[in-house]
Amino acid sequence: MMFFTHNEMLGSIVGYISFGPFGAMYGKVIGKSIDNFFNSSQTLPRYLSKEVKNCRRNQASNININAAFFDSLFSVMGLILKSCLLSRKNELRQLQLIMDHMKLSSELRLDAINQFYNGQSSSFVMNSSLIELIKICGRRTNPIKIFVEILLQSVYKDGKYVNQGINKIKEISAFLNISTDEFEQTKSLVASYNEHLAKNKNSYKYELENAYNILGLEKGTNKSELRKKYKQLMNQHHPDKLTAKGFPKEFGVIATEKTQEIKNAYDLINKNLR
Repeated sequence: MMFFTHNEMLGSIVGYISFGPFGAMYGKVIGKSIDNFFNSSQTLPRYLSKEVKNCRRNQASNININAAFFDSLFSVMGLILKSCLLSRKNELRQLQLIMDHMKLSSELRLDAINQFYNGQSSSFVMNSSLIELIKICGRRTNPIKIFVEILLQSVYKDGKYVNQGINKIKEISAFLNISTDEFEQTKSLVASYNEHLAKNKNSYKYELENAYNILGLEKGTNKSELRKKYKQLMNQHHPDKLTAKGFPKEFGVIATEKTQEIKNAYDLINKNLR
């Protein structure tokens, strides 16, 4: 299994950008320690879940899922944001928001930045990265769907999607065998989640409309359809199930927020249907 390289150089760059020449020297030391950390045969990366460390039978498979998912996510994100034609400042702002949302450690932030810029290099082949992700995930479709959700979140800016980014992610979703309907539903779910955070929630009508959007349902849905959709979405996003399948624990933060959002939407619609 291949882990991330050039951390010492990356540490210098990040340190210089943040704190000038002295920061570069400090960053180089941090980068070197990260290289030693990943090169140690006795220590696994921090983003591996406790379940992976404690379950020898599934260890190799789960480690591969973690590494492949992390690598692909941030490298493909780098390529997508480059296609959005944003300024470098705004690119990094979007990346920062994702890393903050996932509550990544300082070590993993450096790794994420490394992969992000790898995705923007002329040598990066996106399809190869996606094929590797498909091979590692096998029949487990939930990681693929979460992968697309996070990419959609990365191109949601100032209350709307960046069109170039959406077009690219739509292309990626098709490559990952996600149907057009599934993509549109996921796109709607991510947008509704962001709107829920940004808008004033004093209007019950707005709350109810947003709840239907979050669950991808039309008004007039009966209780049976509501329960079916609720169970489907909860199964897809439940953090415990994702972690048990070898999902990085950092992605559990996003999954936990989504499950709470889904539950709130379900409760509101269910109450309205009584």
